[in-house]
Amino acid sequence: MALLALAGCTGPQGFAPACPQLSVPSEASRFVRYAGDRRDITDLQFDAHIAAVPASCSWADKAHDRVKAELSLTIAASRGPALHASAVGLPYFVAVSEGDRIYDKQVYVDQASFGANADQTTVNTPVVSMLFPVTAAKRASAYTITVGFQLSPAQLDANRAQPQR
Repeated sequence: MALLALAGCTGPQGFAPACPQLSVPSEASRFVRYAGDRRDITDLQFDAHIAAVPASCSWADKAHDRVKAELSLTIAASRGPALHASAVGLPYFVAVSEGDRIYDKQVYVDQASFGANADQTTVNTPVVSMLFPVTAAKRASAYTITVGFQLSPAQLDANRAQPQR
């Protein structure tokens, strides 16, 4: 699992706030769909992976009691020979947790559209904004933002069985 600090954590009021941690679990970073039950390359509809997660954070107010984090996903998708449509839906999630406690999880769907004779495309998802309450005793770095594709248990197992790229 990749665990990163949010980049670009700056604020106009002096010191930048501590930012939430960012996690992209490797088993949820890839979304592959085949036509039917075979896993032959000729049955591949598409293969998508999270290429980047541009993110930033700043103070949400002058009182410095909330941190605003914003992120989006950059998804690279490749069309396979079994895809007959010009677009596919890519479900992904953004979850906020602290330790083992999940506070919120939202699932979004964005479209990967392939142009005529194009086998690859890049999707930049809309920005997701979150507010984190902070105190002198609890900084925003106590929270973790986890992002990944919303996959079925079978898709997660298949990703876990594949060597990491």
